[in-house]
Order: sequence, then structure tokens, then C-alpha cells
Amino acid sequence: MASRFMTAVAEAYRAFGMRKDARPLDFSLVGWNEAVPGVVVLVLAQAAMLAGSFGDMLMDYLPFAFDLGFVTLVAFAVPIVVVIVAARLAGQPDKAPLLVMFVAILLLLVQVVSLVLSYFGMQTSMALVAVTAAFVGRAVRTVLGASITMAILAGVLVAVGTAAAGMLILLLPTGQMLANAA
Repeated sequence: MASRFMTAVAEAYRAFGMRKDARPLDFSLVGWNEAVPGVVVLVLAQAAMLAGSFGDMLMDYLPFAFDLGFVTLVAFAVPIVVVIVAARLAGQPDKAPLLVMFVAILLLLVQVVSLVLSYFGMQTSMALVAVTAAFVGRAVRTVLGASITMAILAGVLVAVGTAAAGMLILLLPTGQMLANAA
């Protein structure tokens, strides 16, 4: 099972740099049995990064950590839902698991880059949302063979949806407390 998962990860990773003359992607290597654990790995890695960022004060700020975790999960769900809907609209639902695995890898890489850059004091949230949107649009175009319009629409939906998910914090108790304190 682990070897099948790693084969699926490798195939989804190939979607990052697909060239016209490259070997076509083998969509049968990535099914829902591999895509769902890929998303679980992403969520667990994000939870570890979130818990690590609080360090010893995690228990003191547990409600805040839960609110941030919830907002992060919603933000992660946006590109995943967009690629599943795009695959269905393109009439190619069999390619959805590969796209979901692709998005899981992409989001994990974006989170790691964000974590590294944050140690240098750089705030890159919206820039990385734009990178995510661009890669999702490219994946929709490359994997599904979708039109440029559909790829751009997918990217815009990811950018707007992820930014809106970030604003969700203002509706949660922690966000309201922060807004009132400012």
C-alpha cells in the first residue's frame, strides 16, 4: 500500500512539470484510495506546523489554535473542491483523484515555503495564494486539457475563495476578540 501511495505521489508530482513531449500521465495510478491519504498527510503536516508555531504556549492559546486550524482547513478545501468541480465539468471525473493529490502536494509545498520564509520575517500569505491559484489553473489546463478560460476561472476561484476563507477568522470568537482589541 505504501509503495502504491508513493507511486501515486510521484505521478501527481509529474503534473507539476508536464511538457508536451513528456510521457502522458497515467491516471489509473492515482485513485481515491491514494488521494484521500494525501490530503490526510497534508492536514497532519499543517497541524504539526501550527502546533509547533505555538510551542510551549499551545495549551494557553488552544482556542486560538483551533480557530486558526479551522480557517486553514477551509482554505485547504477551496482548491480541492475547485479541482473536483473542474474535473466533473470537463466530463473527466476519473482525473479528479490525480488533481486532488496534486493540490495536496502543492499546498504542502506552499506551507513549507511559507514556514521557512516566516523565519526570515517575511509575510507572504497573499503571494502564496497567488502561486497556488496559478498552479491550480495550470493543472486544470494541463491535466484536464481545459480551455484557457476554464483554467483562469479555476485560478481566480481558488484565489478569491482562499482569501475569503482567511476572512472567516473574523466571524470566529478569536477573530472578534482580536478585532475588538484593535
